Amino acid sequence: MLTEIIVVPDNPGALESVKLSAQHVAQDLSSAGSKLRTQTSVCFTKADLQKAVAAALTRSNMVLILGGLGKESGGIANKAVAQGLELPLEPDDACFAAIREFSTTAARPCSPKIPILL
Repeated sequence: MLTEIIVVPDNPGALESVKLSAQHVAQDLSSAGSKLRTQTSVCFTKADLQKAVAAALTRSNMVLILGGLGKESGGIANKAVAQGLELPLEPDDACFAAIREFSTTAARPCSPKIPILL
C-alpha cells in the first residue's frame, strides 16, 4: 500500500510539532509494511488542502491528514476534504476503534477526543 501524509498545522508555530508527528506516523506505517511517498504536503489554507488531497489521491492508495482540526485553523481539514470529495461529514466509530487498537499495539497513545470523520 502506498501512503501519503499531508500536514495541516493549526498555526505556523505548530509546523515543527506536526512534522515530528508525521515522522512518527511514517515510521509506524513503514513497520506495518506500507510504503510511504517521500512527498509530504504542508497546507495552511482550505484551497491548498483540497488541491493536495486531490493530487495525493491520484498517486497513493491511502492519504493521511495530520492536523487542521484545532480552533486556530478553524477545523479546515475535515470540512475541506469532505467538500472536495463531495462526501457527507459523519463520525466513523469503527475507523476510530481501529486507530485506537493500532495505537495500543504500537504503544503510542491515542487521544479519546480526536474525532474520526469520514
